[in-house]
This record gives sequence, C-alpha cells and structure tokens, in this order.
Amino acid sequence: MRYIYVTAQSALDKNSSMQNLNKMKKFLILITLLFLSHSSQLFGATTLTTNTIFQEKLNQILRDPVLNPATVGIEIIETNEEGKLPTHPYYSRNSEKLFVPASSAKIIISLTALSLLKPEYRFKTEVFWDSKNLYIKGYGDPSLSTQDLELIADKIITQRGIKSIDNLIYDDSYFDSQEVGSGWIEEPEAFGFNARISALSLNNNCIRVFIKPAKKQGKEAKFMLYPETDFVRVINNTSTEDKDSLCVERKLLSEKNYLVLKGKISKDSFGKTFVRHIENPSFYTATVFKETLKDMRIKVKGKIIKEKIPDSLKPIYTHHSKPLVYLIYQMNKGSVNFYAEQILKAIGAEISEPPGSFKKGSLEIQEFLKSINLSENEFRIYDGSGLSRYDLISPHGIVKVLLSGLSDPEIRPEFLSSLPTSGIDGTLKRRLRGSSSARKVRAKTGTMLGVSSLSGYVQTEKGNLIVFSIMMNNYTASASLIRKIQDNIVKLIIAEL
Repeated sequence: MRYIYVTAQSALDKNSSMQNLNKMKKFLILITLLFLSHSSQLFGATTLTTNTIFQEKLNQILRDPVLNPATVGIEIIETNEEGKLPTHPYYSRNSEKLFVPASSAKIIISLTALSLLKPEYRFKTEVFWDSKNLYIKGYGDPSLSTQDLELIADKIITQRGIKSIDNLIYDDSYFDSQEVGSGWIEEPEAFGFNARISALSLNNNCIRVFIKPAKKQGKEAKFMLYPETDFVRVINNTSTEDKDSLCVERKLLSEKNYLVLKGKISKDSFGKTFVRHIENPSFYTATVFKETLKDMRIKVKGKIIKEKIPDSLKPIYTHHSKPLVYLIYQMNKGSVNFYAEQILKAIGAEISEPPGSFKKGSLEIQEFLKSINLSENEFRIYDGSGLSRYDLISPHGIVKVLLSGLSDPEIRPEFLSSLPTSGIDGTLKRRLRGSSSARKVRAKTGTMLGVSSLSGYVQTEKGNLIVFSIMMNNYTASASLIRKIQDNIVKLIIAEL
C-alpha cells in the first residue's frame, strides 16, 4: 500500500508540474506576442494580422535600398461596395502618420465637390449690355476656352445684333485676388502646372507656343502662339541648328507678359510645343475676348476696363460649362491642378459666400472630412490640387475618404469613373500595362520632388475589392524607381488578396 501511495503521489506531482509547465508556455507565448505587437508599432513595422505571408512578401518589396532614406506609409484593407471599414487592415505601416499627398489630394476635392455642388453643377459666364458697353463676368469656369469666347461673340451678334461697343468691361469679383496658393513652389519657366487662379479664366490661364525650324540653318526659328493675341509679346533668341536645346521662359516686364525663346532647334525637327502660364489672367481673358469680337466684325471703340457690374443690369447671354462630373473626369484622369483650384474656390463661393478663396474652400473641405469621421489630427488642407507643400494627410485618412466614395450611391459611379485606370488611361496609362493587372486598378497618383503616392481601389484575382493608400515622402531616388515599387505592391495585392 505504501508503494502504491508513493507512486500515486509521484503521479500527482508530475501532473501538477506538467500543468504548471503548460501555463508557463502559454504565458511566454502571450508575452512574445505582446512584445512583437509593441515593437512593430514602435519601429514602424507591419501590424500583425492573419495574412503573414502577404505581409512578409510586401515587407520584402519595401526592403529595397532606394527606400532607406524615405518615409513610407501604407494602409491596405478589404471592403465592399458599401465602403464599410473592416476591423483590421491587411497591412498597415505608418498609416497614422502625416504625409505630403501631392496630387492624391484631388481625391479629396473630387468627393467634396461632388457631394456639395453635385455632379450636375455647371459653371457660368455671363455677358451684359447697357446699350454702350459690353460686360463679361466670370464665375470660375475652369474649362472656358477660345472657342467658347467665339461662341459667346456669335450669340450676342445673332441674338442681339450688337455691331459696335464703347468699352469692354470685365468682372472677376466672384473670386478673391489671391491667384497663387500657399506653399506653391515657383520656377522661372512658368510651367503650366501651377497656373494662376481667377474667376474669369481662359485656356487654363496658359498660352501655347509652337516653335519650328527655319528653312535655312542658322536662321531664327519660326513660332506661332495659341491663342494668337497681343496680350503676350515674344522675344525670339533662337536659331536653327543641328541639335535641339530649346528653352522658353515667361517673364513679366513692365506688367506685360513676355515669352523669351532661347536656344537651338534641329533643322530636322517637326517642331515643339511649350505651355506657359501667364500673369493677370482676367485681363488676358478680356483681351482675347476683345480680339475675338474684332475678328467677328464687332467694333470696339474704347478700352478694356476692370469694374464690378451694376446690379441693375441683367445678362443678355449666359454660357454654361459642361457638368461638374465631366470636369472632374478631366481633372483626375489628367491630374489637372488648375481645375482643382478653380473648383476649390467655387466651393467656397457657393457654400459659404462670394468671393471664393483658398481659405473658404479649404474650410469647406475640412468640414467635409470631419463629416466622414476624419479627426483634425489626420489632415491639413491648404489647396485643392495638392500643389501646396503644406498639405498633409495620413494613409488611413485617404482610405477613409476612398471608403466614403463607395458608401454614397449618389456620387459613387461618377467618382469611380473619374479615376485613372491601370494600363488604360490618365496618369496610369503606362503603368501596369500589358499585364494581368491592367484594368484592375482605379487610383490617383501624386508626384512632386521627393513625394510620390498612389491611392485607390484594386479588384483582385479572387474577386475581392481592396482599398489602399501608398504614400512615400523624402526619397532621393528617381521617381520612376519609386513608381516601380508601388506597382509591385499593387501587383502583389492583385495576386495574393
């Protein structure tokens, strides 16, 4: 009996030890998981999820040495057409940190404009007549063109029979006088991407110059302006030679816009076109309108004058732009900064009160972002296009905005169709082309010096709908290498999720 007792007691001691050992193992596993989770947040590594294989493959892509000096923020989630936010993302790296978005900010202005102004909203340009003077007033139409001015001139001739006017008076008071956004970077060539903003605008407030070689080597190159206008003067310092080295600068001399053409053009060249923005865009529009009236045999006796239109006058003709949805389609596919800023100020004028301004428009955007549950520490907005270096938003914030685009059936089709499609059109036309990834991505790019982002939607091979935001700041490598890394991430999403 004693032997049996001792054996039973030993068995009890052994079972107790095994239970304690199992408890210790569970405790150590829990401590390890907590440590890994804490260290991943501390060092910016991937948040733990169940899809560790996908995460490790993505981490391998991000180990590319070109990203060593860069700050990378990513959030990738699965959702549905209702745009519901899941409990856990597939992948999250620095998703709460703030990044300069560049043109990815157009996602925000698009959804704000479609939500507040509605897809059918049209910009207008009004013409008035007091039996002597002709007036034109702009309301921020970003798409007004030379052809539109010709149409307006034709209408006032055929409908009103006007053949002679004293003065041409223009009114740009619907927007304030700030033509350049805060945080914009200026450059001597005056490229078209940061054109001046005005309620009365024409041809994206830019002018085009086409330069072609002379028939004989050594002679000045030939040039043509579009539109042909006296508003811009040209200084031609070019020559026709064996090689190309052309440069076009837009300068403001004595308050007049000059294009300075420099360098050489090859005698075998078919010609080159340069686009430059101009100063004083409202006066530019009025000048081209006056020249258009003259071309259509309407005599202009007096001057061009800037003045507010009397309230007593009623418009004799109103020109309307195409619907807002069409303009946003053009804006996002081509990443047109000018459209975004005109729309921003129009939001400020329409939702708040005239004059529209960067500040009023930005405040309306901030209210919109708060309405879709973004907190104030997730963004900072100064303009509509993302040109401002002061703009900031987190990848998680961008994902929330993208989810709101899915959740609102009134604007979802219009918004989705405006985004560039991989391998097909817009700024994604040459990306992911000729592969199984073509047509599977609808996303907005964003690029400035040291800034690259890609945010949007992916349809995976398994049929899942993925919302993602990839934001990269402070890199020193070429933008093409950074874009290649982003494309590899998107390909991985398509194949694995």
